[in-house]
Amino acid sequence: MRVAGDAFLLQTLGRVFQEVHMPQTTEETEVFIVRIWREHSDDDDIPPRIRLVVEHVATDQRRYFDDLKKVPEFMAYMLKEIGWK
Repeated sequence: MRVAGDAFLLQTLGRVFQEVHMPQTTEETEVFIVRIWREHSDDDDIPPRIRLVVEHVATDQRRYFDDLKKVPEFMAYMLKEIGWK
């Protein structure tokens, strides 16, 4: 069973991937790992909740989210913390 959140998630990820420009070299590359999963309730009337964890590989910093919209904020914060402008 698909939930309404799936459509939002796919649309958002599609926009993110369309806006990404992969560099030709790796000298200015940072790596983030994003894991996405659904948590199901024991109550069948409650739709599954989307959960995410984002890890900045170089620093091993992780943040957990239940709102996809907050992921870019964390990524921007981490880039600022390591000195990207």
